Amino acid sequence: LLLWHQSAQVSPVAGLSARNGSCDQVIMSNSSKNGTITSPNYPNSYPPSTRCNYHFQGEGKERVQIKFTDFDLYMPHEGIKECENVDSVIGFITIKGQRERLDNFCGSQLPNQIMSNEHRMTVIFQSFGSRPPSVKGFRAIYQFVTNFGIPSG
Repeated sequence: LLLWHQSAQVSPVAGLSARNGSCDQVIMSNSSKNGTITSPNYPNSYPPSTRCNYHFQGEGKERVQIKFTDFDLYMPHEGIKECENVDSVIGFITIKGQRERLDNFCGSQLPNQIMSNEHRMTVIFQSFGSRPPSVKGFRAIYQFVTNFGIPSG
């Protein structure tokens, strides 16, 4: 799982933090089997024009599971369906050596859980121009798992 994040601050559980302009992270299962990732400055408003990459790297038959626990990204107007060119979180997996988009999330609706198809995954948070100070970004729990079931809810 590959995760890339570039921003002012990220606070994952594994003791990683990104401050002063860099929020890119590589999260290895041999360091921590679970933890938390957040948008920069969470739970306060995240900065504009930010890109953070969270790269998850498991071992063997592990997969990466991500469950969002809070999600509040700026949407300039209702009716955007594909989350293109708006503040968003995007999950990527690798299929036959090629990086493929798993899903793309925006707005304030709590996304469903996502799981990688192998031991790697990348999550990208991106923000664009200015936004009201009331949006707080996202918080998600990650786990490296060998039980591949995703419970509902």
